[in-house]
Amino acid sequence: GGGRHGGSRQGALGVEKGAKKVGDVGSDLCVHVIDVKTGKVSLERKGHCGPVRCVRFHPDAKAGRFATGSEDGTIRLWDPAEA
Repeated sequence: GGGRHGGSRQGALGVEKGAKKVGDVGSDLCVHVIDVKTGKVSLERKGHCGPVRCVRFHPDAKAGRFATGSEDGTIRLWDPAEA
């Protein structure tokens, strides 16, 4: 184990249309949007009270919006333009 997610690693990856960005989710209550070209985290959002288990990008890649689902029973909609 180790890295950003500590020991246990359970979660999912979501791939943006055109495969320019990947959403990485796991036990740390955050979603990390990673730029495929650079491999660097371009955006991090935290808002769930339980581990994040899924991420899905909006079909319009230009919008950059995405949704996440958590073990806390919630689905959150994210707009990268909002802080």
